[in-house]
Amino acid sequence: MPFKELKHKNWQKITAGRRWGGNWESAWFKFTGTIPKEWKGKEIFFLIDTGSEACVFSEKGEPLAGLTSQETRPDQLFRKSLFPVKNTPGAKVSLLVEAAANMITGYSKDCFLKEASLVILNREKWNLWHDIYFLVNLHDHLPENHPKRKQLMYAVNNALNCYGAGSQKEVTAARAVLKPKINNRVNYSSHKVSAVGHAHIDVAWLWPLRETVRKVSRTFSTALKLMEEYPEYKFGASQPQLYEYAKKHYPSLYEKIKKAVKAGRWEPQGAMWVEADCNLISGESMVRQIIYGKRFFKEEFGKDVDNLWLPDVFGYSASMPQILKLSGVNYFMTQKISWSQFNKFPYSTFMWQGIDGTKIFSHFLPTNDYNGYGKPKELLFGMQNFAEKDRAGRWLYLFGIGDGGGGPSRHHLELLQRSKNCEELPQVKMEFASEYFKQAQKDIKDIPLWVGELYLEFHRGTYTSQARNKKYNRKSEYALRDLELLSCLGMKAYPQTELNEMWKTVLLNQFHDIIPGSSIAWVYKDSLKQYAEVLAKAGELIKRANKSLADKINTSGPGSPVVLFNTLSWKRNGTIEIPLNKNEKNITISSSQGNILPAQLVNDNGIRRALIKTELPPVGYSVVFVSASQKAPYLSSLKVTEKTLENDLIKVELNKDGFISRIYDKEARKEVIPTGKTANVLSLYKDTPTEYDAWEIDISYEEQVPKLARLLNAYIKEAGPIRISIVQEFEISSSKIIQEIKLTEGSKLIEFSTRVNWKEVHKMLRTAFPVNVMSDFATYEIQYGNVRRNTHRNTSWDMAKFEVVAHKWADLSEPGYGAALLNDSKYGHKILGNVIDLNLLRSPKNPDPTADMCEHTFSYALFPHKGNVHESHVIKEGYCFNVPVQIIETGIHKGTLPQQQSFISIAKENVILEVMKKAEDDNSIILRFYEASGSATETEITFGMEVKNAVVTDLLENQLQKLTLTGNKLKLSFHPFEIKTIKLPGVRI
Repeated sequence: MPFKELKHKNWQKITAGRRWGGNWESAWFKFTGTIPKEWKGKEIFFLIDTGSEACVFSEKGEPLAGLTSQETRPDQLFRKSLFPVKNTPGAKVSLLVEAAANMITGYSKDCFLKEASLVILNREKWNLWHDIYFLVNLHDHLPENHPKRKQLMYAVNNALNCYGAGSQKEVTAARAVLKPKINNRVNYSSHKVSAVGHAHIDVAWLWPLRETVRKVSRTFSTALKLMEEYPEYKFGASQPQLYEYAKKHYPSLYEKIKKAVKAGRWEPQGAMWVEADCNLISGESMVRQIIYGKRFFKEEFGKDVDNLWLPDVFGYSASMPQILKLSGVNYFMTQKISWSQFNKFPYSTFMWQGIDGTKIFSHFLPTNDYNGYGKPKELLFGMQNFAEKDRAGRWLYLFGIGDGGGGPSRHHLELLQRSKNCEELPQVKMEFASEYFKQAQKDIKDIPLWVGELYLEFHRGTYTSQARNKKYNRKSEYALRDLELLSCLGMKAYPQTELNEMWKTVLLNQFHDIIPGSSIAWVYKDSLKQYAEVLAKAGELIKRANKSLADKINTSGPGSPVVLFNTLSWKRNGTIEIPLNKNEKNITISSSQGNILPAQLVNDNGIRRALIKTELPPVGYSVVFVSASQKAPYLSSLKVTEKTLENDLIKVELNKDGFISRIYDKEARKEVIPTGKTANVLSLYKDTPTEYDAWEIDISYEEQVPKLARLLNAYIKEAGPIRISIVQEFEISSSKIIQEIKLTEGSKLIEFSTRVNWKEVHKMLRTAFPVNVMSDFATYEIQYGNVRRNTHRNTSWDMAKFEVVAHKWADLSEPGYGAALLNDSKYGHKILGNVIDLNLLRSPKNPDPTADMCEHTFSYALFPHKGNVHESHVIKEGYCFNVPVQIIETGIHKGTLPQQQSFISIAKENVILEVMKKAEDDNSIILRFYEASGSATETEITFGMEVKNAVVTDLLENQLQKLTLTGNKLKLSFHPFEIKTIKLPGVRI
């Protein structure tokens, strides 16, 4: 209920103990009272407990402070919801409060008004209570025979003896006894701790996005309120998405935040738009997270944030150091790797080296937590757990209630005030994380090095849970990629505003509890709607860009013209489906050179298409012409029965159960599947992790004998001459699977187009391909590159990676031969020995009981190949499997562009153009390339457009180096896995 609607509502009286709502309902309360005259000179507060999350508002609708009383863990102090009142004896006072019928970490079935009072705070007793709590907590966590422990027990006992009847004089005497034990000299070797207030707000998790907006008001207003009471208090918050919520919904609060930033009290943290998952999102999504994040903080606050702030993300890709450094990010912080299941990560402060050799200064919070309470036990543990204590003595400490927001309370601040100069504790200073990073990097000696990915040995189920969400993320990523490229080539007015909005929606849904699949159903209802809007808008704009481009092309020829555009940066030789608008029985399709193209008519549910095989230029197009005529017969090598598919390169045989019993590579003269083994075995496992249902897969599932899909029916769907296919219908438990196995002329790629009506409870569907390949490592695609992982379990570190993430492909190769498994929307993989295994679906019930209970469509493909992964075309096949050819129907007309054109071509196959877009701040064209095989490379870029100047930039498009063009050619050099961004000013198409 928005604040502006309150004036139209009727108020009802309510008494303490009465239920007022539940399950995401909302209510406004107006509390009134009179200050007793005898309270003159006293410190007075409202004490309000709505049994829920709540926030105090001004009469003008400005959030003033949160009133959330409950904590998230049982070992935390229960904080009272206090709001200060100006003491005017005899005056009437009132308080306006918005309450949400949910707890700080989820919904609440019933919410009751628990308390509503005016109270006196006895400040001296408040201080004594914190003195005692602080010292008792320190006592309890020192070694049993530690001298300080005995001294503390003695001092606290004496203080309690002084307390007597609790008069002010007695309380002051009791505090005097304790003061020397709090404010004494820290040890010479004590660590220096930078403490900053923190409120980790999950953008969505056990609550929907709607509630996150209000969490922002409660958390941010509380931080500002406590700054008034505690002059040394410094607070920080990440995620520009949250700041944008504040700016849109609470503008006066946002202005206060800007003032606090300017005053040096509030720190914008973290370079990403949200604290994004770093396993599943694409490399370019990672870049855009940083571009949008850093630009927001710079434009709104004048701050260049140079740290990545990801305390709760489920693993970190080995491509990240390069992406971060090229984006002006110099520091990385997390603590999540401390959750690892089997192995303890050896470092707290270290340099992290990525796949290209780039290093970044990294810090793992030694308290293994981002929700610190300020207790001595946490500080003691941090000192003990800090791994580099032999060469460094400085670390970062975050305090405040997180996950559901809330942030620090008065209790946190009171306890930390007592940790400034206390023997046996580190020396705690309130300061920003940015100050910590700079000083820590300066202080440490012989900093250790970690090379490769930061794999979290936990939450492996997040590679698969909520499969639809992951599918639409990938489709959105590639739709935006193609839209940007086509808009550069086709549209006069580049749709920057629309792209910004679509990118922000995609970035939002990459938050680390949305895309991993670990949120409630409401979150995915919102997310699927948002993805649908992105895909619809992107599709509309792509059509507009395609039409604009097609209108420039000369399409005169023998029939109805169709423009085929390849957005990938290599010649694309494959099959393409062209829609047919007429019902001719016989058609001829010819190229712009007049050649008759092999074609096959396809009729799918009454929709007629022509399947053709042709070659398209890199980042370019060809015009083909469709006409009604008798075509010459095409001699095809394709053969199909209900149990076999065969072309000139490969033969596939199925057994009576519908699984693959044989794949023979004719070109290599090699049996791909080991004798006696079967492939594409659709297997159902019981999936009941011991904890964290949606997050986890337990390795013990491997000990089961899985239930196999039962074949119900099989028939030939397509019989050539371009493509053949067999449809097989299975049932498995309560679910149905329809799978079409496809093979095209001149290709070894075996595609499995799959539809699953998924109705399982705590089950996991997987497929596996044993192959005749021996290697002790496999290669997996990640963002802007690939990584090797062992195929054995020699060590506990190898064993822990029993489920790993890959993007479009995973490959197992030996010298001379290999096999890759491609996919269009799957991420969870396992390659153990010679078996390539893919996780297709899960069915967890917590926190979303309906997770994935729907129909799913997805595809994967086995690609046997000569040579190893980098000597074959695995990387290109992965792109082709995910990036469609643009089919542009147009009319016959003259044009300034020829019937075939390449705009950009690259001499070396291992250099890939990932991005073509308009520059952020001007009308230049931005091209982003990367080296994909891990090899130092020199190559030449050829432009099919007028290019006069070129410069190298970083990922934020800041110029680094001028380049020299030779005509329409540009020479570039790459080190292994290097990302290189080129800016082309003044380009004309």
